[in-house]
Amino acid sequence: MIEATRIDGSEEVQPLSALREHSAELIERLTSTRRPITLAAGGGVRLVVQEATAYQRLLDLAAEADEREGVRQGDEDVAAGRSRPASEVFAEMRGPTEPWNGNDYDPTLRIGL
Repeated sequence: MIEATRIDGSEEVQPLSALREHSAELIERLTSTRRPITLAAGGGVRLVVQEATAYQRLLDLAAEADEREGVRQGDEDVAAGRSRPASEVFAEMRGPTEPWNGNDYDPTLRIGL
């Protein structure tokens, strides 16, 4: 079972039945305010409904934050000495061969994609 996460208590909480009984009003409020509407049933928050553009913005912000975290972790790895130059990694992957001269590019070689 998924546990409920913290919902900002400053948001107005509507009963779940409001979605059925007042859907046009709720859609108008979602569109005009671009703020989510929290719906509750059985004594707890059950749903958060959000306008599509606002939801996409939330997804974009989450993706951006995730990218920044990846860069931050990479910087931390470099600072802690947990990285190697790409040339060393590629040489290790090629195995014992002559030094790479730039002319033996193999477009079929896929590396970590």
